[in-house]
Amino acid sequence: MIILDALMQNKCPYCGKPLKHGMTECNSCRADFPEAPKKTVISCGDLCIAPFVYRDRAAKALKDLKFRSIVFNSRSLGCAMAEALSHEYPRGTGADIIISVPMTKARRRKRGFNQSELLASELSKQTGIPFEKLLIRVVESEHQHSLSLEERKKHSKDYYRVTDNSRIKGKSILLVDDIITSGSTLSSCSQSLKDAGAKSILCVVAAMTIIS
Repeated sequence: MIILDALMQNKCPYCGKPLKHGMTECNSCRADFPEAPKKTVISCGDLCIAPFVYRDRAAKALKDLKFRSIVFNSRSLGCAMAEALSHEYPRGTGADIIISVPMTKARRRKRGFNQSELLASELSKQTGIPFEKLLIRVVESEHQHSLSLEERKKHSKDYYRVTDNSRIKGKSILLVDDIITSGSTLSSCSQSLKDAGAKSILCVVAAMTIIS
C-alpha cells in the first residue's frame, strides 16, 4: 500500500497526469471542479453536501483511494470537501468537531485504513475543526455496495455507537463519509450521535450518487 501510494503521489488523482511537487491535482482537472456543491437531505432530515457527483473522474479518484490504496487522493478530495462547505457556508459551518463514519474491524484490517477517516483528517486540516474518533461500528455486516436500497436501510439500523457521550452532548458535528448512495449509513450514524446528545449534524461526503 505504501509503495503504491508513493508511486502515485506525482500523478493527478482524476486523470493520472504528472504533477509538479506540492500539487494535489492538475490545473486542468482543478478547472473542471463544479462551481457549486451538490446537496441532498437524507432520511433523518440532515443536509448532506458533496463537491462531486460519483461519476467519471471523481469516481476514479475515489475508487483508486478505496480499492487501490492510493491514499494520496484523499488530500485533493478532502480539500474539495472543505471548499464545498465554504461555498455553502461562507462564514463557517459552526461545527465543533468532525467525526467520520467507521468501518468494520475486519474490513479495516483487510484494507489497512478507513478512507472516511483520511478524508475527515484532511478536512480537519483545511477547516481547523478538530477530528475525533468517537463513533464505532458495533455490528459486522456485509459490504453496503452489495446490498439493494431496501437492504441497506434494513441492515444499517443500530450499527453504530458513540464511545463517549459527554464529548458529543450539545455539540454541532460534521459527519464525514466518502460516498452517499441511499443515505442509510449516514442516517444511522447521525441518529446515534443525536441519541448521545448532539445538537446538530451536517453531513459532508466526497461524492454522491444520483438515485432514481
